[in-house]
Formats: sequence, C-alpha cells, structure tokens
Amino acid sequence: MIVKLEAQEHFNVDEIKTLDSLLEGNLPDSTKMNLFINEVQVLPPWESRVPFQLAEKGLSYSISVGDPLYIGKMQEMLGSFYDKTSIYDTAAVLYNDALVSFKKSNNLDGKIRCHLELGGIYAVSDNFEKSLNHCYEALALSKKQNDETGTGNAYFGISQTLLNSGRVEEALPNAIKSRNIFLKQNNIYGELRALSYISYCYELMGNYEQAIIILNESIDIVERESDHLDIETRAIQYQTRGSIHSESGKFELGTKDYDKARELFLSSPNPDPQSLNSLNWYEATLLFNKEEYAEAIKLLSKVLKVEKEAKRTNRSHYITKSLSQAYAELNQYDSAYYYMLEHEELSVAQKNHETSMQMEELKTKYETEKKEATIFAQEELITQQKIIQWSVLGFAGVLALLFFQSFRNVKLKKQINEH
Repeated sequence: MIVKLEAQEHFNVDEIKTLDSLLEGNLPDSTKMNLFINEVQVLPPWESRVPFQLAEKGLSYSISVGDPLYIGKMQEMLGSFYDKTSIYDTAAVLYNDALVSFKKSNNLDGKIRCHLELGGIYAVSDNFEKSLNHCYEALALSKKQNDETGTGNAYFGISQTLLNSGRVEEALPNAIKSRNIFLKQNNIYGELRALSYISYCYELMGNYEQAIIILNESIDIVERESDHLDIETRAIQYQTRGSIHSESGKFELGTKDYDKARELFLSSPNPDPQSLNSLNWYEATLLFNKEEYAEAIKLLSKVLKVEKEAKRTNRSHYITKSLSQAYAELNQYDSAYYYMLEHEELSVAQKNHETSMQMEELKTKYETEKKEATIFAQEELITQQKIIQWSVLGFAGVLALLFFQSFRNVKLKKQINEH
C-alpha cells in the first residue's frame, strides 16, 4: 500500500477517522490514500509518532505537496526511521528527496544534516566515493556558517568513510580533528564517538598499545559522566576495548570487558536486541581467536539467525565467512563448503542491492530534474506569453498614437485651410 502524506498548513478534521482506521489496520482495499497531518498538534508532524506507526506497518511514502521546508523535514524524518531500521536504500531515497526540498527552501542546516546522513548511509553500503562527496559538502557548508558541530560531524563522517574503505592513515587525522572540536565544545557523545574511531585506526595499524590508551580515555569519560550518559554508550566503550584485547591476544581482559558490556546492556529497562547481537558477534570473534571454534560456531549461528531475520545482508555475509572458516578449522568441510556458498550468494545479493540503490537514486534524480525542467519550461512559456501580450499592447499603443497624431495633423491642416 502507498500512503501519500500531503503536508498541509491546517488539519482536516474529516480525516481523523481515516487516520485512526489506518493505524488500527482497518483500511478498505485501496492502494492510495491522502492523509492530512495536523500542524497544530502538541508536536509538529516530523516529531510525531504517527509516521513511525505507519512505517512500522510496512507502508511506503510519497510526499509531494506543501512548502519545501515543511516537506523537507517530513522526508528527513522518514529517512531517519528507515536508516535506524537498516533499510538503507529507502532511507537514501528519502534523504535525497529532503536534500532537494532543503535546496529549494535554501535551508542550510537541513542540507548539512542530509549530506551527513547520506555520507553515513553510503559508507555502510560501501559506496565510498558518494559518501566522501556528501561528507565534504557537509564540511564546506558547516565551515561557511561557522557551525562547529556540523564541522566536527563532517570530519567524523570523512574518517568513517576512509576507514571503511581501508584508507586508515588518512582516516586517523580526520578522526583526531573531529575529537578536538567536540572536546572544545564539551560534547561528550561526539568526543566518545571520535575516540572510538581513533582507537580503531590504531588497532588496524597494529598499534594496540596506543589503541588501548585511547579507549582508556573513553572509559574514564563514561565513568566520570555516567549520570549523564545512556547505558548503551557506556557499554559500547567496554565492548570496543574488549575487541582490541581480543585482537592483541589478551583474552582474559577481553572477556572481562565483554562481561561488563553485557551487564550494562542487560541493566537497561529495554535492552536493544541489535546491540546484544553485536556483542555476541564480538564474543564469537574472541572465541575464534582463542581457537575455541565449536563455541564460536554456537554464538555465530545465533548472530546469523538474528541478522537474517533483520535482513541485514551486509553483516550476514561477513558472519557466514567466519562460520565457514570455523568449520574448516574443525575439519568439517561439508559445513564449511555450505557456508562458503552462502557467503558467495550474500556477496552477490549485496552487490545487487547496491546497484538497486544507485538505480533508485538516479531515478529520483531524473524525476526531480524532469519536474524542475517542466516547471522551468512552463515559466518560460508564461514569460513568453507575457512578452507577446505586452508587445501586442505596445504595438497597439504605437498604432493608436500614430492614428491620433495623424488625426491631429489632418484637423490642424483643415483649420489652416479654413483661415
């Protein structure tokens, strides 16, 4: 079902029952409905729960009517929902639509946010060139309006993309720039995020000692600011340090950090299943590094099941490779072969998915340009019609003037002859 959200200035009371029916799932068999979002709700539409409830029901969106700034915020909000639920192709389309809307309304903050979000989406989708282009656009716009937070986020985005693409030595200075900006701002979340990438760069460069030093700084911050930080942020610092201990062969210290991370995750009133699954993946890697392949397989199998249910192809294809390697180490070559085949299939699916994203983006860009070209052509036609109208009026005026002048001359000549 396609739901068209028309961003209106005022609420249409007649649509309340339709909206309630939609959220309750009692809709008639229609393929398209117009919904009017109430601007005078307690929250504006882009902050309300209504669109999220619609998205949770698997409905897709087309937003096309209204003020460009208003529309841009709606598109950005919906893009955020799909981004958080790892449906990156839909998120990318919506953020690109929002970017066009913010350009039309000349909203600089909106453009910066969309460039940063698109940079992040393309980074995790391995489309590194596009990711960097969006991050550098965000950096230029942020510097233009002296937006320190935007600048810090842009440097972080650049470091994330460079790191994901294997350009570790280029990523490190950008992560450090991001950290320094957030440190100056006393932006704890921004600083912790940058520190995690700095440590990861050192880890990939084989400098485990420096990576641990950086993570110790992070853990000092989370312990000092524990009253002001959410549980997940604190847990991730221990999880990250545990992974470096694991990579450097300090398995006991790694296990201790993972235990602390799990304790924190589970102390949350609503533990995030995805975070717990990521922790299982980290622990499985530690077990693999310890050559405890049978235990690693148990955890990896649990992780894979969750990732498949969430349809996260990108992560599933890495896990199947690890499973294949673990079974090979146990000389169980039939299972190793099975997971290697699955890994290859997922790799192909991932490439097809990326191609599909690119095609969808091109289609959106084409349709946007087509609309703009049509509007431009209509404006040109109207302008030409006005020119013709004014030309005709002008010509008629000149004729009238000539006629009047001629009439005057004839009348004057007649008066002279009479005298």
